[in-house]
Amino acid sequence: MIFLIIWFYGAFLPPTAKFPVTHVRDGIEITLLSERTLRLRTLDSSELASVLDLRHIETNGKIGPLISVDGWNAHPAHALREIPKGSAAEFHFRTFPPKWARSYDLRVTVSPWGKPVVSIPINLQKFPTARLSESAAGYKLDVDGVHWGRTITSSPSEKCLFATIAYSGFSYNGFSNREVRVVDNLGNVVASPIANSSNSGERTSLTLELTGLNRKATSLSFQLLSEADTDRLETVFTFERVPIGED
Repeated sequence: MIFLIIWFYGAFLPPTAKFPVTHVRDGIEITLLSERTLRLRTLDSSELASVLDLRHIETNGKIGPLISVDGWNAHPAHALREIPKGSAAEFHFRTFPPKWARSYDLRVTVSPWGKPVVSIPINLQKFPTARLSESAAGYKLDVDGVHWGRTITSSPSEKCLFATIAYSGFSYNGFSNREVRVVDNLGNVVASPIANSSNSGERTSLTLELTGLNRKATSLSFQLLSEADTDRLETVFTFERVPIGED
């Protein structure tokens, strides 16, 4: 009986969130603009993509204490394949609350970048002719096969820089797409869709398509983040009693 009362109470609470709604935490401002759109901004005007992993903005939620609401990762509103430039950007997201509910508590989780445990620089004017390797603190990173080509993960195809990376040192096999980032010498995080992947024991290999390179950049840094950082560094925002939008 108590379960039914709690369930009924949470499921039929009316929405109280009035858009836009803004929260601030850990130097990040997030504004919920509508049922499906949010905006992120850094308070110190730092490049947003250099502070947060914009590939992993998780959205989900709850209705009352018992009902979970699933959601998809948010994606940039105006450039699905490119990481937004500047200190602010809008994102679209999708959650799946039950149709009969009137509101739910939305949870948005962002992941600040940690410090790389291993990094390998690449000169864009003169590509390496042999595999480059670096290791530290039980982690190892290799970079090989750097060459110009055309994307195979997008249509129409566009010019990109291919690079094959391999790494080890994590307690799990495979990848979550949070282990590696690529940054140019101007401080821009480079969009790096995965064209191919393989796994052999503790070693993971990824072929990256590096797109949208800044013409003024002269070098890239391939960076491996520690497992402790990728697991620990999260900032969570909660918006209470958000209205459930129409499909």
